[in-house]
Amino acid sequence: GVRNFLFVSSIAAGYPNKRFYPYAASKLAGEALVRASGLNHAIVRPTLVLGQGSPIWATLAKIAKLPVIPLPGGGAHGVQPVDVADVARGLALVVRTGRFQGETFDLGGKDALPMRQFLGAVHQGLTGTTARFLPMPLGPIRLALALAEPGLRSVLPATAGQLALFANPSVARANWLMDQLAPEMPSSRDILARLCRQGAPPGAGPRSPVQGRAQTRAAPDPDSQDEDPAVLAAECATFGRYLAASPPDQPSTDHYIRALRARGMAAKPRSRFDRLTLWAARRGRVGLWLADSHCALLRRRGALRRRLILLLAILEHAPKSHETFDRTPDRGPVGAIALLSAHTLAGVGAVALGVLLFLPAQLALAVAGGPRGR
Repeated sequence: GVRNFLFVSSIAAGYPNKRFYPYAASKLAGEALVRASGLNHAIVRPTLVLGQGSPIWATLAKIAKLPVIPLPGGGAHGVQPVDVADVARGLALVVRTGRFQGETFDLGGKDALPMRQFLGAVHQGLTGTTARFLPMPLGPIRLALALAEPGLRSVLPATAGQLALFANPSVARANWLMDQLAPEMPSSRDILARLCRQGAPPGAGPRSPVQGRAQTRAAPDPDSQDEDPAVLAAECATFGRYLAASPPDQPSTDHYIRALRARGMAAKPRSRFDRLTLWAARRGRVGLWLADSHCALLRRRGALRRRLILLLAILEHAPKSHETFDRTPDRGPVGAIALLSAHTLAGVGAVALGVLLFLPAQLALAVAGGPRGR
């Protein structure tokens, strides 16, 4: 008995370059099914949807706050962010007016700006300083991710196709729906300024954009369940060897698991990049060394560093491990200089390798459509 069908697609369905991007191809195939259904229909293609608590905003804000912002392809393509409230207004308007004549409506904000300016405005709003950029070749990064996907797709935080945001303009074409909404839309810089003032903490729940008193209860998130205690205990042992040269005793392990639960940190991280760094860190000392070196430089508030600092605080006060941190071995001047030099060289090497391995994955996450990615 359904007569009218409203399909929410994506601006990615119209990208000229869909290489390595099954998500965009799936949206385009979905549109074709709707058109072939025989139903009265309308298709809406939102651009980059932003709002308080939106995953893509939290991810882009993290990248934009970096001291030097990686910029694949130079960031010349335009992006036209749209407020989530305006997306809701647009969908409601199509339904209310019965505009189901088979039209496809792009839905972006009031204006567009180059990706470079977009990230620069976010950096300025969050840090109060002028952004510095590091242009990077887009093609090699996408190709490297594409080659890695067949064997490593389950651990990659994003795919090559998700860098399509830097390879295509995400700008809405003029249409009836945009004309109706534009007079009341905020500008792109107004949207960014508001979100920067609010801070947009990762994981904050978005407020409903629908005008009204009713609030919709979010569906339970299966990833919010705490991880198996055995997994957390094994993680504690690996981290303990890294921090104190020996695995923690049972009381310290129990303390670590209780502390994770008390702080809401015992569940799998929502961010796919945090999951990747935790996965690497749990593999052993080398993986933890490289992941920690990268996160210490570019993701200091990520899940891995937070867990390491939490365990460090426990071990510093545990009876069987506190001496590891308080003891000052007498090596003499020559030994101290040699040890310091060795640690310096190892640290520089770890940072370099960590950035080389994890920075492309962190960059890919910025355009993955949210903490989980697409």
